Amino acid sequence: MSTPRILRLVVVTSATLLLAACSAGGSGERAAAATPSAEHAAANPITGGGLPNPAPIVHRNWGQLPAGRRWGTTAGIDIDPIDGNVWAYERCGAPAAGGAGGGAVDCEINPVDPIFKFDRNTGAVLANFGKGVMVTPHGISVDKDGNVWVADFSGNKAGTRG
Repeated sequence: MSTPRILRLVVVTSATLLLAACSAGGSGERAAAATPSAEHAAANPITGGGLPNPAPIVHRNWGQLPAGRRWGTTAGIDIDPIDGNVWAYERCGAPAAGGAGGGAVDCEINPVDPIFKFDRNTGAVLANFGKGVMVTPHGISVDKDGNVWVADFSGNKAGTRG
């Protein structure tokens, strides 16, 4: 036999064996798995309504900002791998300064510290910095050594934002 014919025979045989193995899995098991249980039959897959709550404990007002500050917008939160505390940034209380309601959302309008480290249990502020450094924080990461990296959306050349 020539090499192309042997190769074709191997491919066809392999495909046949694969299809046979897949169909031998038992169609009854697949049908049972595809049928939702009575408990979850009325669940909404988009909103999660009707499904059990994976986080039944809700902590309201966790992560209090310093006096006079309100939560504005954010696009980043990360967990410190060393102590488990929460790092986040807040775009300088922009709604209080006219931001989310129509004006710009940045720290030039309201120059305060946008980067926070919160106690994971109480939400108390453990660290706060970044005033005068960030304009529009847009991404945060804490590396394995505990260094905090924050990207700033502003300061890009015109046409390259986003």
